[in-house]
Amino acid sequence: MECECVLHLVNGHRMLGAERVAAEICQGLSGRVRTIIGLVNGSQDMKDELISSYGCNHFTIEIFSGCSLFEAVRKIAAFCCANKVTIIHSHGYKSNFLTYAIVLRYPSIKIVSTNHNYIVSTFKERIYRWLDLRILSRFGAVVAVSQQVRDDMYRHGFKGRSDVQIVFNGIDFSQNAECAIGPIRKEIGVPEESFIVGIVASLTEEKAHGILLNCFKEISLKHHSVYLVIVGDGVLREKLVELSLELGLADKVRFLGHRTDIAQLLSSFDVFVLPSLREGLPMAMLEAMSVGLPVVVSAVGAIPQVIDNGKNGFLVKPGDARALASKLDNLLVSPMKLKSIGAAAQETVQNRFSRTQMVDSYCQIYLHVLGGE
Repeated sequence: MECECVLHLVNGHRMLGAERVAAEICQGLSGRVRTIIGLVNGSQDMKDELISSYGCNHFTIEIFSGCSLFEAVRKIAAFCCANKVTIIHSHGYKSNFLTYAIVLRYPSIKIVSTNHNYIVSTFKERIYRWLDLRILSRFGAVVAVSQQVRDDMYRHGFKGRSDVQIVFNGIDFSQNAECAIGPIRKEIGVPEESFIVGIVASLTEEKAHGILLNCFKEISLKHHSVYLVIVGDGVLREKLVELSLELGLADKVRFLGHRTDIAQLLSSFDVFVLPSLREGLPMAMLEAMSVGLPVVVSAVGAIPQVIDNGKNGFLVKPGDARALASKLDNLLVSPMKLKSIGAAAQETVQNRFSRTQMVDSYCQIYLHVLGGE
């Protein structure tokens, strides 16, 4: 059976990790197979970024605000038929549910899902995970972005037709053009000769921005030319801005919100930090490493499979603000270490986490679910 078109189904209002992985796969498949991204309740910002940054074809479906769940399933199914979609590749439990509902009506469509990580902190989210694992057991192929995500699925009851496969996220290095940092720093209000600690992450509890701000308070007392740049948006923005004011960091912290010029912003950083409490395999970390940034990150999810502590980055225990401050302090006074660690980080990503490697792995999975070898 030939693969005529793959529909990637994603749910969300912003281009976060899972959405960017889907876009990278679609861009990487260009010339091999036709791809479309289906946005469930997607925002205009997402549509604009898909076109400007990835050149991806897409369509949107509004559930509840625009149509009922049953009507959404009917419309997506009709779209699949009209566009000769042979595989639906879903990302996230809401997309998984829709995908399974579509295939109940059109069983000739093959279905694949990637689990980017479960964020479970409420009873409702535990119910969602329970339902999702039972739905995924009926998919033709299920992928996890790390061993930890795969292990969590089995621990919480996944019993699929075949084993969960692991495919690491990958990124495109062709976007890493040299950028002049002066204009970027001027735009965000940071002196050109300063030292920037940067983070790119949604402003949510699991990303631990509060821990980072408390850590940065200690750093800023010792190093007066250091700034913290926070890229991303989310439900905790107002709370985190208030915390920065309470800590007396108003002139040292920049909240940039959601940005599409991530590569340019990363080029203006001196160190990338990600103190997450939970992760799969963060795209932002891989992107930072790909431009030669040293990274200080929590030892969670697949991160320890990427970072060789002290060689291509630094690992800290999640929630340990003191350890985080110590690592950053060491880097601030060791410019040669910054350069060598950054170079090793870049080499790691180029050798192990390229978009080509990721796309090749998914092509093999698509071939398998279509009945190939």
